[in-house]
Amino acid sequence: MGAGLIIGKQIIIMFIILALGVVCNLKGLITKDGTKTLSVIELNIVNPVLIFMSYQTDYEPALLKGLMWAFLLSAISFAAAIPLSTLARGKTRPRTPKPANISRRLLPLDNSCTRISCGKLLSLE
Repeated sequence: MGAGLIIGKQIIIMFIILALGVVCNLKGLITKDGTKTLSVIELNIVNPVLIFMSYQTDYEPALLKGLMWAFLLSAISFAAAIPLSTLARGKTRPRTPKPANISRRLLPLDNSCTRISCGKLLSLE
C-alpha cells in the first residue's frame, strides 16, 4: 500500500507540472525558443544529475547481484538479437543506385563562373 501512495503522489505532481506548462503556454510565457532552451537544459543538466542521484544508495550485495544479472541478460539479448536480425533481413542487401559518373573536365577548376548553354560549357570572365 505504501508504494501505491508514493506512485499516486508522483503522478499527481506530474499532472500539476503538466498543467503549469499548459497555462504558461496559453499565457505566452514560454515561446518556441524558450522550449528549445528548456529542452537543452533538461537534456544536458537535469538528466545526468537525475541518473547520478538515482545511484546514491547504500551498498547492498543484493543490488550488486541484480546489476550483474542485468548486465548478463542484456549481453545475452544483444548476442541473440544480432544473428536473428541478420536472419530476418535475409542475405540480400537492398540495392542502391550507383552515383552518376561526372566527368571532371566539366567541373570548373578556377574561380571563373561557368554555365552550360545548349550543351556547351561557356566561360564568363
